[in-house]
Formats: sequence, C-alpha cells, structure tokens
Amino acid sequence: MDETSIPVRRCQQLEVWHRAHQLVLGVYLLSRWLPEEERTQLSAELRCAAVSIPANILAGLRGDGSVERMRAYDLAQASLEELRYYLMVCRDLGFDLQYGVVEGESEQVATLLSGLMSAAHGQHHGSEPGLDSGLEVGPVL
Repeated sequence: MDETSIPVRRCQQLEVWHRAHQLVLGVYLLSRWLPEEERTQLSAELRCAAVSIPANILAGLRGDGSVERMRAYDLAQASLEELRYYLMVCRDLGFDLQYGVVEGESEQVATLLSGLMSAAHGQHHGSEPGLDSGLEVGPVL
C-alpha cells in the first residue's frame, strides 16, 4: 500500500467522515431536483460546500501538527454551515425538495465533527483523534 492511501483508509474508518460522505451523496441527489434555472449556480454551490466537508476532514488527518489539523476541521465545519445556509435558501425560495434526509445527516455530521475537534484538541494528552471519542466505525472492507 502506498503511503498516500493510508490517511484515506484511516479516514474511512471514522464515522464522521463516513457520514460526511453520505451527506455529499445526498446533496448530489437533492440538487438534481432543483429547478432548471438553478441547476448551474445553486447546484454547484451546494455540491462544492458538501464535498469540502469530508475533504477537509481528510486534510486534517494528513496534517502534521495540531494547528494544521484544527484548521482543516474548522474549514470542514465552515463548509457544513455554508451547506446549511444554501439548503435554507432553497427552502425559502420554495423549492419542493426532500430536505429531511440531508438535514438529518448534516445534524449528525455537525455532532460528530464537534467530537472529532474535541478529540483533536485533546491530542496533546496522548489521545488519537477519533479513536477514543466514539467516532471510529471499524475496519474498512
């Protein structure tokens, strides 16, 4: 296994990353149902914000220090809030979309990301981010 794939495999074992990835898939499905005039701009904004969440979690795992790690996790959290705002815009514009699954998943990601950030903050005490905070989902097949 080459060295660059280790963080990806490790990331896939974190529930927060797994949930964030599911959120991305949900956003892609949801954005297909936007009105035609919004499929280019708003769809791109939704998708970009969603994809940034698991990508920044991965970047945090690759970070060499706690400052880099926390910056990446902060960016993931900011992307999550950006996504939530775009979903609110869609709802307020009256777009008839199935928001429930995506909104529920975003709540789960927010909770788990907060736990990951707390674990990363406590890393200087010898803990491994995600592993002692209940965020690990088990081996990837």
